[in-house]
Amino acid sequence: MKYTGLPDEAIDIAVFSLSLMGRDWPKYIAEAKRCLATSGYLLIAETTKAIKGRLSRVKQVIEKHGFDIYNEERGDFIFIEAREL
Repeated sequence: MKYTGLPDEAIDIAVFSLSLMGRDWPKYIAEAKRCLATSGYLLIAETTKAIKGRLSRVKQVIEKHGFDIYNEERGDFIFIEAREL
C-alpha cells in the first residue's frame, strides 16, 4: 500500500479499514495523499486499541500530509474522516 501504481490524483476516496498494519503505515497515508484528487476524502476505520497503541500518531500524520480531520467517532472502533485541503 505504500506504492499503488496509480497516477497522481487518480481517485476521489481512499479507504483504510483495519489495514494500517505494517510498520510503514505513515507511507500509506502519503500514498493516499498522492493518489487523491483535490479535495479528496480519506476514510480510516481502526480499532480503538490500535489507535491508542501503535497508531497513536495517526492524526498527526494525517494532518502533516495536508488533510483536515472533520469527523471522528469512538467505540470499539474509531472512524476518522478527513478531507484533503
